[in-house]
Amino acid sequence: GFHDGRHSGMKEAGNYLEHMVKDVHRFEEDVEYRSGWLAGEAEGKRMQEQANAAASSYNAGKAADKAGPHPHNAMEKAMKGVDTEQLKALEY
Repeated sequence: GFHDGRHSGMKEAGNYLEHMVKDVHRFEEDVEYRSGWLAGEAEGKRMQEQANAAASSYNAGKAADKAGPHPHNAMEKAMKGVDTEQLKALEY
């Protein structure tokens, strides 16, 4: 049941490559299959939600790269050739 439920949970959470798998008769009649299926469904949803979040973060980073220069790179470019030696006197 766990294996079937895991695939089903991933499908429910948005993985278009997965598919729903449930032996309805066993789910209704077999307590172990049902509890395994429900546990697998929860695990599949959790795994897919993590994968969705990672993909979203990755895509946001790619979009930011296309939007313009990274702030760190812009700072380095702006400070290129600037003498910052005297700023060291401000350190504690």
